[in-house]
Amino acid sequence: RVFSLHRTNLMPSAVLAVSASLAGAPVWQGQVRGCANGQILCVAPAVVQADTVTLTLTDTDNTDGFLSIPQAYAGPIWQPVRNYSTESSVGRTLGSDSVTTLSGG
Repeated sequence: RVFSLHRTNLMPSAVLAVSASLAGAPVWQGQVRGCANGQILCVAPAVVQADTVTLTLTDTDNTDGFLSIPQAYAGPIWQPVRNYSTESSVGRTLGSDSVTTLSGG
């Protein structure tokens, strides 16, 4: 479900294109632009069953003269069943205003 490259020397304008196929038939394609902190990742909207994955990188702005990709991952990703919510915190009321004066009133 996720395809990612880590600890790279890719520039922020880099493009990662992913093509996944099963028994020679394409099952999913995706593309993402932008590398931050040496990482670029592409997340499929659902689980992808594939036996072949092709990653294509385009980084024309790279000034190093080479691409360094020491870590790559293709596989499942864990996501919580429910999204994080600040409403689970004690004493927090979101969307309310509180007015305090210098006299404490």
